[in-house]
Amino acid sequence: PEWAVAPGTLLRAELDARGMTQTDLAARTQLTEKHVSQVMTGTVTLSADVALAFERSLGVPARTLLLAEARHQAEESGQTAFRELAQHESWARHFPITVLKKNGYLQGNERGGQLVDCILRFFGVAEPKAFEEVSLAGISGFRRAQHLQVNEYATATWLRLGELQTARHHLPPFSADRLRRSLSTLRALTSQPDGEAFTLARRQLASCGVALAFVDGVNESRAWGATRWVTASRPVIVLSDRYPFRDSLWFSLMHEIGHVLRHPKRRTFVNLADDGDDNDGLEAEANDFAAETLVPSDYRDQLMTVTSQPEFDALAAQVGVDVSIVAGQAGHRTGDWRRVQRLRKKLDVPALDRAAHAPLDESAPA
Repeated sequence: PEWAVAPGTLLRAELDARGMTQTDLAARTQLTEKHVSQVMTGTVTLSADVALAFERSLGVPARTLLLAEARHQAEESGQTAFRELAQHESWARHFPITVLKKNGYLQGNERGGQLVDCILRFFGVAEPKAFEEVSLAGISGFRRAQHLQVNEYATATWLRLGELQTARHHLPPFSADRLRRSLSTLRALTSQPDGEAFTLARRQLASCGVALAFVDGVNESRAWGATRWVTASRPVIVLSDRYPFRDSLWFSLMHEIGHVLRHPKRRTFVNLADDGDDNDGLEAEANDFAAETLVPSDYRDQLMTVTSQPEFDALAAQVGVDVSIVAGQAGHRTGDWRRVQRLRKKLDVPALDRAAHAPLDESAPA
């Protein structure tokens, strides 16, 4: 309940029921009348020794009184904290309130300290400064892409939603060797319907110790994909519908797998839309990994020359991926997106969202 009864309230009710006074209780317990009065009014904290004295004198269990004291103190501390947190409400308003409400982390009517408290609990930190140090720490992309006017609050929210989406997934420790061996299996899934493909990809990655999430609807974020190591043995990959095409989703997934396999665990990589700034070359390396994994370099020359639907279909069959993957790579290589746009399949975002929120061991959707 949103309230707590002070032990003094319980004691006063017991004394009234017995027709006793605080003076009578003081005599029975050998406490001073002043101390009994202070306990009754909550001026002093009820100690275990005094609670035991009340139990012997009144028959009210000390455990009951001490539990009431603990609950009362917690409620009082919470109210005090809310008042102190209220000064940070303007900070809390930077976050996408509508998105947090949609995902069940806010009711929508929180104000002041209560709103700040909800935001802090969502990120698993105790105060706003901790959010800056923990939730934004080591995120590649935020600092180097300020020219894009990146909304760090929305992007951090999107990333956290992905972490929480996979928090209950029980995975084995990460295995790089198993992940490398899984690449061919993942490539073969590109031709499957989006929801089914995501379910199977998530299950395959889980067997390698990699958690996979899909979070849509955070419009204020420019994130396309991200990789974060939540522990030293648990990487989480989060995908979005920023570019709503099948080839974009799969390229993003392979890009993040490249980060998992090749780049430092201490960093969080957020792939931002339209971000051409790559000071350390790691984003370019992840892009090359994704391109090579989806369409190996042996087929690069053909990407530059295919034009007709039958030619694209034939090349996709040779490579062993969906035709939209080949189309996307051809568009990227040639810069002629008009030639391939009709072959790029739109994402089934509702199916992806359902698959992402289904239990990990649930059967693939029909």
